[in-house]
Amino acid sequence: MNTRSIPATFILAVALLCQAPSTSRAGSTVVPKAPWVATYYDGSANGYRFWKNSEGEDAHFEYSPVQPGESATGMYSGGQPANGVLNPKQTEAVWQRILRFESDTKLHEAERKKGTGAFGVKAPSGDRKFIIKDGPALVAWNQFLSAFRRGKQGLISPSK
Repeated sequence: MNTRSIPATFILAVALLCQAPSTSRAGSTVVPKAPWVATYYDGSANGYRFWKNSEGEDAHFEYSPVQPGESATGMYSGGQPANGVLNPKQTEAVWQRILRFESDTKLHEAERKKGTGAFGVKAPSGDRKFIIKDGPALVAWNQFLSAFRRGKQGLISPSK
């Protein structure tokens, strides 16, 4: 009998990609009260910003890619800038993932290194920063974000 094992890192990455936002508690949310800003810089220093200025307004998204003139090699490009408006379900999905990263200290890295992900949060509850190690969980997060910056699957509407 020929048996193959599936690497645990693959299983974790698939689980993170497929995990849908929880809606089990009616009226509850992990999204902080506005105003808030969440930033993320990927392993290549491409920037992502999510924000909401006040309650009753939409949450927004912005992708600021590294351009060749800013890269260490002078050749790398993170693609085209993107921005848009997030609906409440999308905002909830972003925050669930960010808070999961923040709470799982096994994924944290003490210093910023190439390949790591740097997060910053500014909210009424306080400001904080943390760095996530390169690995399957960060790969899954970057895949989640790629749909936003490419405007795929109706995840964002262009800003007005």
